Amino acid sequence: MTAFIRPRLRKPLGIALAGTVFAAAWALRGGDAWQLSAAMEVTVLVTAITTYVRAGEDNDEARWPVPAPTSARRCSACGRGPWAGISPWSLPSPA
Repeated sequence: MTAFIRPRLRKPLGIALAGTVFAAAWALRGGDAWQLSAAMEVTVLVTAITTYVRAGEDNDEARWPVPAPTSARRCSACGRGPWAGISPWSLPSPA
């Protein structure tokens, strides 16, 4: 079934479906608190739309390739980054 649903839509559709079922059940059995189901449905729809939009912005092209460090960030003695060779175990212990 998920073969014809685009990967970007799978998670938002799941969120919307589950949230709508929960809000509908709350509206039917909530009694005097049926207004909460309307608030839940609005929240679920906003979450599903936000998830869909963020999935479209997530791509590896924006992050890769990682830019090389500039000369200002390199150590003048060894040419590596400022924290190269330093580990928590090589630092002196507090007295």
